[in-house]
Amino acid sequence: MKRILLLVAIVAVTFTAEAQESFKFGNVTVDDFTHADYAVDTSMADAIVLDETVDALYYESGRHFAVNRSVKRKIKILKPSGVDCAEVIIPYNYDNPYTGANYNFNIIAYSYQLQDGVVKKSKLKKKDIRREFLNDSIAQVSFTIPNVEAGCIIEYAYTVFDYALITEVGAVIDYRFGHHIPIVRSVHQVMVEDRLDCQVVKAGTFPVKCEQREPEYSGINYGTTAN
Repeated sequence: MKRILLLVAIVAVTFTAEAQESFKFGNVTVDDFTHADYAVDTSMADAIVLDETVDALYYESGRHFAVNRSVKRKIKILKPSGVDCAEVIIPYNYDNPYTGANYNFNIIAYSYQLQDGVVKKSKLKKKDIRREFLNDSIAQVSFTIPNVEAGCIIEYAYTVFDYALITEVGAVIDYRFGHHIPIVRSVHQVMVEDRLDCQVVKAGTFPVKCEQREPEYSGINYGTTAN
């Protein structure tokens, strides 16, 4: 069922000319490897987030406040110590109607190397995606992107559902963003059903810009449950 959305918050970390182009997953070029003049300080960084987008849809479903989040991220490995960025862990609550024990995160991941002026890529295999059940409700999916070393670029994408129980005072979204490494560009779209009364409160000193407008993203499936 189509739902009308009220709020879109765009959060961008740096607002340079190079950061205005939209993120196209899989579009890794020679310039991504050779470019070094970023708007953020990378002198002490092991790696840097070149680009990321997060599209999060919040909607009411029965007694739950559900969220469908789609993540795409591109990271450049600057030093050997930065290869730990290739290890990705996604925790999730499987004791709810939106995920289930065997939820499919639609994970796609690649590493890219520049060899003799040509961009070569290696793909994450499905057999290398691991799942661990930590207790009766919490699990995590993890994967390690192959062939990662200093100088290469990695990309990964996934989708995940989560939810919060609606109480008499409503539901509070604790939305966090940022990384332990510098970010060149980060755009978050937070979409909320128009029938929900919401208020955005910003906290912290992280440099952000928020704006409200009509949503353009249409790739979210509303109310999708695990197979």
